[in-house]
Amino acid sequence: MQLYHRYLKLPFNFEKPTLYDSIELKDYCEFIYFKDEDLKTEPILDFIDSIGLYRIQTNSVYSAPKDGIRIHSDTPDLSDKVKLSFSWGSPDSKTIWWEPKDYRRVKVVNFYESHMTRGVKASKIKMATIPERIRLFLKGKKIGPLTKYAWAKEKDCNKVLERTIDRPSLYNVGRLHSTWNPSSEGRWTLTFILGKKRDKKPLHFIESLNYFRDYIVDDNYRN
Repeated sequence: MQLYHRYLKLPFNFEKPTLYDSIELKDYCEFIYFKDEDLKTEPILDFIDSIGLYRIQTNSVYSAPKDGIRIHSDTPDLSDKVKLSFSWGSPDSKTIWWEPKDYRRVKVVNFYESHMTRGVKASKIKMATIPERIRLFLKGKKIGPLTKYAWAKEKDCNKVLERTIDRPSLYNVGRLHSTWNPSSEGRWTLTFILGKKRDKKPLHFIESLNYFRDYIVDDNYRN
């Protein structure tokens, strides 16, 4: 049983937030932070509350045409941290999960200093611009201490799973993964880090299979 991804069929539809269409974007991938009330995520928050979970953090990622995000995990140590994910845009965009050939080759870096923040088109962007772009929609509030992430080079990893994320999904972000948008259309992804109400601890992927058991699409369950 693979522990990287599951497609979901949820009991509601959630359309792309209209706020996304008002953003002036560049030709590279960006991590942008919005308030939940501005994204109108109440249906999602109500649903996760109904199954015994709560939102820890909401993130938005823009995937530019012909660009992607390099191999990384969302945690400094490789783990099984899970996100609930919604995507809009090119149906050809892919997420690929990787396992390191040698764990000693996995690096831990600050978010702003990593190649991950600049996408594949890294050479076009000055690093000094990255924190400004990330903070652009925080309404004057800083994110806080620099977050650390793990990342690795493709030559040091083996590909283990590739998925087209074209519907709501459970997404293991604690394992190494990358994204690629080969199309001429931009793509938005809205993700939620989830916690368990019963013990106030972050939700892990294997646990999410139980919480979302009634909504997992069977044709992908054991692939």
